[in-house]
Amino acid sequence: MHFRCSSISLGLALGVLASASPIIKHDKRSSVERNGTLFTVFEHAATDVKIEYVKNSGICETTPGVNQYSGYLSNGPNMHMWFWFFEARSNATTAPLA
Repeated sequence: MHFRCSSISLGLALGVLASASPIIKHDKRSSVERNGTLFTVFEHAATDVKIEYVKNSGICETTPGVNQYSGYLSNGPNMHMWFWFFEARSNATTAPLA
């Protein structure tokens, strides 16, 4: 009887610990195609912010070796910010951002 009571107590204690531990959310990366255009999607777990972007759409900057990114940053229902980022034409890794 003592063993049975101890195993029940242990089971209850483990159940309480499991329910008390926080749910760990993980960032998500994926790709989605819309109307023939491939979007990269990144979802930040801690803030529930999502960014969807296209790399090198070929619409504006066509200089070889210069990357451009355009897309949406979504941080809530009906809260979307559009952006278009161009790398520097020379020394992109050391050029100032603004």
